[in-house]
Amino acid sequence: MVEELTIGNFDEIGAMDRRNDRLVAATNTGRLGVWEIHGETMSLFSEEQRPPELGAANLTVNDLAISPRSSGEVALATADAILIYDIGKLAVQYALEGFSGDVATRVDWGGPNGNLIAAGWFGSIGQMWNTLSREELLQVGGSPGTSVATSAVTFSPDGRTVAYGSTNGQVTLWDTNSSEFIQSLEQHTGQVRSLEYSADGSELVSGSTDTNAIIWEVETGNPIYILEGHASFVTHSAWSPAGNLIATGDAQGVVILWDTQTGEAVIQLRTNTSAEPINGLAWSEDGYSLITASARRISMWRIDLTVEVDESEEPPAEDVTVTPTEEGP
Repeated sequence: MVEELTIGNFDEIGAMDRRNDRLVAATNTGRLGVWEIHGETMSLFSEEQRPPELGAANLTVNDLAISPRSSGEVALATADAILIYDIGKLAVQYALEGFSGDVATRVDWGGPNGNLIAAGWFGSIGQMWNTLSREELLQVGGSPGTSVATSAVTFSPDGRTVAYGSTNGQVTLWDTNSSEFIQSLEQHTGQVRSLEYSADGSELVSGSTDTNAIIWEVETGNPIYILEGHASFVTHSAWSPAGNLIATGDAQGVVILWDTQTGEAVIQLRTNTSAEPINGLAWSEDGYSLITASARRISMWRIDLTVEVDESEEPPAEDVTVTPTEEGP
């Protein structure tokens, strides 16, 4: 591990996202921390008290997404709405309304021109909006209040496709221009909690409450590898910039790195000693560092797979753990 950051008096971290050299984390009381990433280090750019616009002290931010058009804007998934928040102005710009009494659990910001926001709701269907017109363009799933809800969402790198994961284990792909259904990916036996495309958009990784992650070939809709090794729900996944590694995090604070060419586990990280869930994963732009978020801790890990290992003397990859050392008070 290169550096471990403790978030002062922040409450439990509920969400984290990185775009370019900026990292944003949000807590379950609506407070935000913003960092600039410099190679193997991170410096605190701003630590913001919860502005009045973010509402009551018990506001929960379940997910967030940084705008591809401006790293100063973030979409916050909260109860009842997706809030578009300007970091520089410390103000909510506008809200994209969901369903009364429901909670937004996942959000992503993408599209061909970076002007689309997609969200999933705890007890309702998925939605997609145009951020310029604020018009709703797509609803995915059944009627609000049905037993099947959206639990994960991500845009393809070119923004032409949006993928939704559901509580029934399905992943559905939709055309962002026409809002037409493309195909369904079916293999999981539990809720789909995480989705992310490879950098070239040819593959998609999904994580589920069935404790597995799956690498899919997007063109055919067929699974390439089923990644088995977690003992708890897979909550987040992140594809390395080079595409050779996938990081998956679970509800007990364990992160596993997988070789995308073989589907084999290569490193296991125990990010905390309290079995607290992983609430965010992000790679640095150069792909040499992995950033993990759980509870009150954000850690940066240096990933080096160049050292030759004598397999006759070392334990198998799934037993290899790296425990962070405390820094600071």
